[in-house]
Formats: sequence, C-alpha cells, structure tokens
Amino acid sequence: MLAAAVARRLDKRLVRCAALADFRTPAKSLDPAGRASVIDNQFVCREDLSGLSLLIVDDVYGSGSTVAETARAVRAAGAVQVASLCAVRTMRF
Repeated sequence: MLAAAVARRLDKRLVRCAALADFRTPAKSLDPAGRASVIDNQFVCREDLSGLSLLIVDDVYGSGSTVAETARAVRAAGAVQVASLCAVRTMRF
C-alpha cells in the first residue's frame, strides 16, 4: 500500500514484482546468511522495464535483502537505474 501511495502522489506508474513461489519461508527472524538463502533469486518482474529508472519502496528495512533481491529482479527486466526508499529502519541492540 505504501508503494501505491507514493506512486499516486508522484503520478508515476506502479510496477509490481512477485515471488516465484506462492509461499516462501518467512525471513525476518533469520540471520543474514539464512535470509539470503530464502530470498535470493526468488523475485521476478514480468514487465518490460527496458531503459527505465525505478524507485523501490519498502515499508521496513532490516538487512536490505528484500530491496537487493527486488533490485536484481527489476534490473533483469531491463531497468537501468534503481534506487530505494524505506519508511522504517529496524535496529538491533
């Protein structure tokens, strides 16, 4: 919903990426290596994004794994520039 709101506010097209599997193991509680093994190469963007610059909008930034995987998927779909924006950064004490 956050990405849709940003796209509407900026009058930009919303591009959705999807997980390859209907279900994937929740990665939030995993260590970075475990998180990467669950998320790596699991997202795809089925739209042609050739030559586009994109902004990835995520609600929570923990390790950056989801943003990195989403960036990989949109680059594979042709995006030439990718940036990210996150509403909340989680911190561990």
